[in-house]
Amino acid sequence: MTVHGLLAGELFVAVTATDPDGLSAVQEVQVTVEGALADVVIPEASPDSQTVARGGEASFTFVARNQGDADAGATFFVLRVSGDSVITSSDRVRQMHSFRLSAFPPGDSAVLNLIVRDWPEPTGPAYFGLCADPQLPESNALNNCSRGLKVTTTPAAAPGLPLW
Repeated sequence: MTVHGLLAGELFVAVTATDPDGLSAVQEVQVTVEGALADVVIPEASPDSQTVARGGEASFTFVARNQGDADAGATFFVLRVSGDSVITSSDRVRQMHSFRLSAFPPGDSAVLNLIVRDWPEPTGPAYFGLCADPQLPESNALNNCSRGLKVTTTPAAAPGLPLW
């Protein structure tokens, strides 16, 4: 049986069953009603792969969405770096590259464009992704990061030579 609650909280519900012959039974159960929660996800990320010279410029586009039933409130988005394509909230933070939305209502999406100038990463491949950090509880806090985008860093160009 499903009962839809209107307010969050705990309460006791008594269920009484009777039959035509007069038999009856009462069962009391404690019920917890949870309020609506936000659920911030980053379902879109691009480009899949890029090559950037050390000291050059990298560009990323992410789409964040609140697929939950409540406003996510102030939400921070932080660029993270990983050795593999699975981005998690425990990956290294590129802290100086972050976004903040003051409110993020249910159903809303936001396109987040990020350009990193003077690319600081060491040469070789790495994966970059964006993770959301809502300041309110969520229905699922394990789906807050985008997929990893591969960036291969090459050595910086020699001084005086154009980059193309």
